[in-house]
Amino acid sequence: MGFEYKLSFQSPGGESTIGALARLPGARLPANQAGTIEFRRGAPDSGMPDATASATAYGLYFCDHGGFGREYLGYIAAQLIHAFGAITIEELE
Repeated sequence: MGFEYKLSFQSPGGESTIGALARLPGARLPANQAGTIEFRRGAPDSGMPDATASATAYGLYFCDHGGFGREYLGYIAAQLIHAFGAITIEELE
């Protein structure tokens, strides 16, 4: 549960998208969840992450779970623009 966003952009594929985001501080690739990445500030494995993201056909699904989630959305947007060019962000309801 949290605030959900659709980030649309041109990427060669989900692996490239997740690879670009894995370089960000606080990024963690959860075991057995290909195409998904978590973002945490502080304790790396306790409780709900600040945010999660999953590669999709349109680009990236992002969920801000609170804490520093909104801040991570900014970092992710900047990294995606750097790696792939223009992006569009839509809040999902």
